[in-house]
Amino acid sequence: MTDQKMMNHIDKYFESINTVIKLMSKQSIMSLSKIIQESIKGKKNVFIAGNGGSASNASHICGDYLKSFHNEDYSIKIYCLSDNQAAFSAISNDYSFELVFEEQLKRLANDGDIFIGMSGSGNSSNIVKAIERAKKMGVYAVGISAFSGGRIKNISDLHIHIPINDMELAEDFQLILFHLIKQYISNSLFGKQIQGDKYISRLDNEVK
Repeated sequence: MTDQKMMNHIDKYFESINTVIKLMSKQSIMSLSKIIQESIKGKKNVFIAGNGGSASNASHICGDYLKSFHNEDYSIKIYCLSDNQAAFSAISNDYSFELVFEEQLKRLANDGDIFIGMSGSGNSSNIVKAIERAKKMGVYAVGISAFSGGRIKNISDLHIHIPINDMELAEDFQLILFHLIKQYISNSLFGKQIQGDKYISRLDNEVK
């Protein structure tokens, strides 16, 4: 790949990011932020899951939130259902890969808890089944997907659509979404300085 082709690719990728930012529903992001805040205040469990890159993102988000959201008044109870490899492989081997998240929810979740399922296509069968199970249990189901939205678009209590037909960008925006919400909750609920503001100010100083 020539330098110019690489530059064109960089420009196209960044343009796609900007396009998605303009098209995403700010209202749905606000709704998810409120739901997570209420789960913290109400001491409800938050379960998150995904496959492949979405599984890695789910693990990242869980660790990030668990570390950050704690003080003398509030602590988040967040669990990544993609992380327990013993349970994941046993359920997959003994029952079905489609049930790896549903079976964990059946044992761990309670009425009023939150389940967040991330799927690039929105059609991952184990995420679909987990959302269906969550709703039967009174667990609030959040679906996050790209492309056309897939099956989870119509069955989630709250759906956040990442309007891009690109799996890598879809996974990028999963983290962007939760980092954005993390900064807001850190400031509004835990009284911590929003890190993004500090980082931008440092960049401004370096540019000057």
